Amino acid sequence: MLLALATCACGARTGLPDGDPVSGAGGGGSSPACVPGEPTTKLADGYVWPFGIAEWGGFIYFTVYDGDGALVRVSKTGGAPRTLIDRLDFPSAVAVDATGVYVAVSGDGQILRTDPNGNTVSVLANGQFGPSDIRIDGDTLYWTNYFGKEIRSMPKSGASTTLLSRTQSSPYRLAVGPDLVYWSELIDGVRAVPKAGGEMRTLTDDDPRSLAVGGGWLYYSAARLGSIRRIPLGGGTLETLYERDGFADGVAVDARSVFATFAQGEVMRLPLGGGEPSFVANTVSGPTHLAVDDSCIYWTATGEGSPRRGAVLRAARPD
Repeated sequence: MLLALATCACGARTGLPDGDPVSGAGGGGSSPACVPGEPTTKLADGYVWPFGIAEWGGFIYFTVYDGDGALVRVSKTGGAPRTLIDRLDFPSAVAVDATGVYVAVSGDGQILRTDPNGNTVSVLANGQFGPSDIRIDGDTLYWTNYFGKEIRSMPKSGASTTLLSRTQSSPYRLAVGPDLVYWSELIDGVRAVPKAGGEMRTLTDDDPRSLAVGGGWLYYSAARLGSIRRIPLGGGTLETLYERDGFADGVAVDARSVFATFAQGEVMRLPLGGGEPSFVANTVSGPTHLAVDDSCIYWTATGEGSPRRGAVLRAARPD
């Protein structure tokens, strides 16, 4: 499917004048030094269903998952959020690097790219069927098409998209390893395919939701089982790191720890190889997706009510 790179004509407005602009392709600002034991901080509040999240430089980028949704940026130290793009139809995920901010917009069926201030927006891919997650790996973008039941990739610069795999059921979240692309099929298991495409592999047959790659392992949440699990990147013996009553949702991992959210309100830290968890926060309504840096954990919380009014929060790492 050949898709021309075009200026966004999706009804969105960009670069709205709230918050502070930044200079430089990677964002700007400085990361805060969160102090262990400090109270949880709300960076942004009152948004309808904050959902996807990514960190880069001194900023957090998040999506407002609504029919009149948006891509928003806020400083890691707080202050006025800046709406980079509005009038998006259910933007579901965001990924950021030095080349720009990339957004999967489920309702519009688009993959977008903007600069850190939202001054210009390019449509990299049109005609997608419910893109629900997006990841950057080097010079390549990978995403899931939830309703199209497929995994696709394309160069970040914009070009033709590549179909990597058809899926057995709707693919939800995504992770990228050194050799394989991994995705969750809700209720049906974790699948993988080589980065260049090829034969699809089944790694698990449980109830995966969010995925993260780290240290030779694929970590994921087994949603309705209330557990955080891991499996070698090439497949093999499955390990359960933690399990409890409830619904496991978001997962993030780095060289030090695994972080996870549970729908009952907890944000937790786990040792990489399993062991006693520690609570990061346990009074937050509907925590979903996570991002981490050297000293802080960030997450979106969908909130309660109709419509849901949620927040983006920050807490110190307990490790």
